[in-house]
Amino acid sequence: MAFTTHYTGNFLSWHRFYIWAYEQALRNECGYIGYSPYWNWGRYSSDPIKHPIFDGSDASLSGNGGFYNHTGTKMISAPAPYDILPPAGGGGCLLNGPFKDTVINLGPFQPGLSGITPNNQSDGLGYNPRCLRRDINPIAAAVTATNYTMLQINKFANDINGFQIAMFDYAEDRSWGIHAGGHYTFGGDPASDTLQSPNDPVFWPHHTMLDRVWWIWQTRNLTYGLQAIGGTRTFNNTPPSPLATLDDEVGLLHLGAPVILRDLLNTVGGKGGDFCYVG
Repeated sequence: MAFTTHYTGNFLSWHRFYIWAYEQALRNECGYIGYSPYWNWGRYSSDPIKHPIFDGSDASLSGNGGFYNHTGTKMISAPAPYDILPPAGGGGCLLNGPFKDTVINLGPFQPGLSGITPNNQSDGLGYNPRCLRRDINPIAAAVTATNYTMLQINKFANDINGFQIAMFDYAEDRSWGIHAGGHYTFGGDPASDTLQSPNDPVFWPHHTMLDRVWWIWQTRNLTYGLQAIGGTRTFNNTPPSPLATLDDEVGLLHLGAPVILRDLLNTVGGKGGDFCYVG
């Protein structure tokens, strides 16, 4: 589904649906009784490894990977010179925390971390057990600074296309956007592979934070924000396709029934009352 939910008009709304479905699975299948927390990138954007989410404690999502001698991380679809993120001293298997011994079984499809071999199946779905790797990187984290995020929210308060470029695509200086910056802050494998990145648990609070930022943007002009979508129905409009509409249907394949975009735009009662932001 990655190629129909990135660089598309449904990017933000589909991911809102996706993290909601993940929360439901945690509750219904794992007995979780809480809500989806968000990772506030901006609080530690200058030194992300110090964020409590990476401190290696039992309450964390594990910390950095060990040293791995690599030449950098490929930033998928980014223009030069932003297509290679320099190494940050990690890149190896996780050193500590509750996910230290996690085994990743699928992928990589498009490995971003140099030296990592692609899956032996062309679809990336071959059995390929390996450790979870990270290379926590302050260079990528720089674009997640709170001041920069708020600048984009206010600058594009009435421009969904400009807002999506700042969040997902690349900013005016042609560096990576805030969404990409968050992903590559922890990088490694599988997080730097677009098709496998949800296998790193930090994916979920990262996207919950992105969704929070979108909601803050929506509330700047709620009338506009609750109906604004931008972009076409295909990845980077390739092949060329019509503009996305509020009546477009999106789904999660076998993970849930499809919904239309207009039902995903309100976090307070959207999706037939299923959506409810707290805190």
